[in-house]
Amino acid sequence: MTVRVSCHVRSMINEYNILTRNSWEEMHQYKKMLVEKCSELTTITERCIQIEDEQMLKSMKSCINDALTTVAQYFAQLIELALTYEIKNLVKEIDSSDNIYCVESAVSNLFSLTQEGSHLCRIIAKARGIVALLKICRQDCFRCLYPQILRTLASVCCVEEGIQQLEKVDGILCLADILTDGIHSQATHAEAAAVIAQITSPQLTSTQHLNSFLENMEEIVTALLSMYIHGNFMFECC
Repeated sequence: MTVRVSCHVRSMINEYNILTRNSWEEMHQYKKMLVEKCSELTTITERCIQIEDEQMLKSMKSCINDALTTVAQYFAQLIELALTYEIKNLVKEIDSSDNIYCVESAVSNLFSLTQEGSHLCRIIAKARGIVALLKICRQDCFRCLYPQILRTLASVCCVEEGIQQLEKVDGILCLADILTDGIHSQATHAEAAAVIAQITSPQLTSTQHLNSFLENMEEIVTALLSMYIHGNFMFECC
């Protein structure tokens, strides 16, 4: 089993090296440490096979446990670094590209990652994903992508780190502008309202961002009421 684990780890690293072709020093170090620790684990277990003394075998358990724990830690850290690297590339593409198809593809991939859980949403927020998404939302040439971008924004804002980033770059003001601008589509208004619903969720413990919300509350509430009156958005009443 330890030989199989070691083979899987080496195979994964080789495949990732082929795909990325480059990595920064920290990732290279973890790759090296992970491979070395897998080799150490294999060596320990091979030594155990040759030992018949029960007491000695029992004493080896702690060595195996320590090696396994370290392998798990290095593996988790390497996966974290790889995910961060890929997410930063997506964010960079969103932030710097002026090609609508490239941006659409990058946003779609980013949204897919948000569906994998809050941990990836935190990585996206730390990689300044909110900043890149809002930058697109301020450019008229990408207006057709607004619903998709706002949906991704709402997903990232399920974590506190996402809302904090939204606050820092006047994201709530941007949402208010979108909601109050009649030029935008029904889908865009609906997705912007969904972001507002997300950041005002009672499940969130932090309320610091609500200061910005209160500053723009009149415009936001007026826009939401207008959407309700004109049948552009459906409210669920509890």
